[in-house]
Amino acid sequence: MVSYSYDAWGKPISKTGTLAISKGELSLDINKIVVDLQLNRHIRKDVFLQYKNSQDDFFALHYYGNLEERTLFDYLNNVRKHKTLMLLLPEVLRYSSEKTISARVVKRLLRLPKRMRRTCIHSLAHCELSFFQHCVLLSLSPEMESYTFILECMIKDSTYSLNDVQLLVEYACEISKSVIDSLISQFTIEKAQQHTEEKILWLKSYVDSDTLR
Repeated sequence: MVSYSYDAWGKPISKTGTLAISKGELSLDINKIVVDLQLNRHIRKDVFLQYKNSQDDFFALHYYGNLEERTLFDYLNNVRKHKTLMLLLPEVLRYSSEKTISARVVKRLLRLPKRMRRTCIHSLAHCELSFFQHCVLLSLSPEMESYTFILECMIKDSTYSLNDVQLLVEYACEISKSVIDSLISQFTIEKAQQHTEEKILWLKSYVDSDTLR
């Protein structure tokens, strides 16, 4: 159990209890607070009110660390039990890493309401995930961040052919061409390897045209 003390404006000024393990002042391991959010309705209410009323990035200022897979999985199993847990889920997901997102976690994400699922995938698209994980996220919901990450990898890696790039662009055709234009502007044709040059030239022609191929 952890207890918080607040100032007149509702900002936390101290904390005591078993979860009061600090990395810095008023800083908690994200895994500990995520567990406590599920078990303690008072903390759940306090954290949500602080998050909702904060003009700053409340979670970034108060919590640190990488979310553990088991912690997230348990949270997703309980997320429908309390509306507050659902509303805080996108913020919790921002602490995910490559080790956090497993197949069973993805299955739980698929069970979320469509709008919330899209919001959660947007949060995950900003995390340090693997190429494969970004591909999975993109298949669930076309997000610009995941798309850019995947496309850049495919341009650079000779493992992926021009056809692979074309299929990716076709799949995520709803994403603005300006995203592609911004990405390929970072490459210099003169210094690019042959497989990279071929992909960049095709992408440039795609951006300048009204059709996919």
